[in-house]
Amino acid sequence: MDEKKPENLISVYNYISANFRRYKLRYGLTIIGLIVCVVFFIIIASLSIGLYEPTEPETPTDEVTPEETITPEEVVELDENVKRTIVNWLYLTAVLIFATASAGVANTMLISVADRRREIGILRSIGFTRNEIIKIFLAETLMICMIGFLVGVVVGMYLANNVFNSAVFQDSDLFFATMRTPPVVIFAAFIIVFVVGLLAGVVPAYRASSLNPVEALRK
Repeated sequence: MDEKKPENLISVYNYISANFRRYKLRYGLTIIGLIVCVVFFIIIASLSIGLYEPTEPETPTDEVTPEETITPEEVVELDENVKRTIVNWLYLTAVLIFATASAGVANTMLISVADRRREIGILRSIGFTRNEIIKIFLAETLMICMIGFLVGVVVGMYLANNVFNSAVFQDSDLFFATMRTPPVVIFAAFIIVFVVGLLAGVVPAYRASSLNPVEALRK
């Protein structure tokens, strides 16, 4: 039994690689969707971190009547409340985008299971266990998510630190805070994508492992 493990690992790797080449368009579109999600999350997180940096209150220069007087602290508080509201809505949008991406990944893998029923039956007939079938489909799902994560991080970091923090954007008042992208943002993006991959891959993997080998080979 131990002697067959290396052969199984090699065959599993070759099988997953072949599926990526076979379904490159379908998997590619799914990866692009994940890239957009990660880029959007990094930009929103970087913007919110820059937002919560301490703000120095501005001293009013115009003369105002006592009834119209607003303290600098109140101005800062009002400004930050508006910014927080905007960022909260953007985070809500990011959550909806990730939920859509998760559904897209799950749908992609479910279609893949339906297309490969006969292949799954062959794998079961030559000795692959249900757990090994589950691992194959979870591995494919996580590979899709990790590719989207890596490319999304590179693009998101570049946009946040080099494009949106450039003098052109900062001087145009299009952004109300300087973006900051500490490592915790990257770690949070990784955790989110990893969880999305697991949740999206569980149902397709379980469905693939539940196929009856005899019935799958007949189709």
